[in-house]
Amino acid sequence: FSKVKSKIIFKLVNYERNRELLSKVPHIRYLDLAIIFNCFVNSTEDGCATILIYHHHLSYWNISADELYTLAMQNTPFLLQYQLQNMADVIVDIFCAEHFQLSKDDLPSFPMYVLSNVTKLNGSGCILYEDLLSDIAQTLDSDFYILPSSVHEVLLIPVACAISCDELTSMVQEINATQLSREEVLSDRVYLYSRHSGKITM
Repeated sequence: FSKVKSKIIFKLVNYERNRELLSKVPHIRYLDLAIIFNCFVNSTEDGCATILIYHHHLSYWNISADELYTLAMQNTPFLLQYQLQNMADVIVDIFCAEHFQLSKDDLPSFPMYVLSNVTKLNGSGCILYEDLLSDIAQTLDSDFYILPSSVHEVLLIPVACAISCDELTSMVQEINATQLSREEVLSDRVYLYSRHSGKITM
């Protein structure tokens, strides 16, 4: 355990969709999600190699799920640093990669931001990084909706700029049903981050 404890990281998954898996692994319930744990092996241009931690690992290491959580909260932001991008920049980058000419001036000015980690794999967990959402809200000078677009990233939309929560929820549910594999779906719900409470609510 002394060799791996600095490599313990977490990821977010949907609670109801992963009940069978959750019966086998240590986890912590969070809203309609679950925090599960991996051992970080390495990161390359092709992705991030991890090993899922099961109940028998805790017995072998003689530690609790709470201790695992504490380590993961310390390690994950360090090993998998967050990345926040304006959606317009993301779209331009995608089109340029496909050799299409597009500039931000061609896009409607609607503030939306993509939050993930630098690997862009299982980056939705960045919403749990200490003080990160508070700092983003301060920069935006706004509370914001969190759209769980997949386990890999979330979208942030300032409240004052957003369409209704019902419309946002319908959009998330449609994308989940038509664009994602079952394993990639994070949630059908939209969350709200409040500057006043410093908390995420459904």
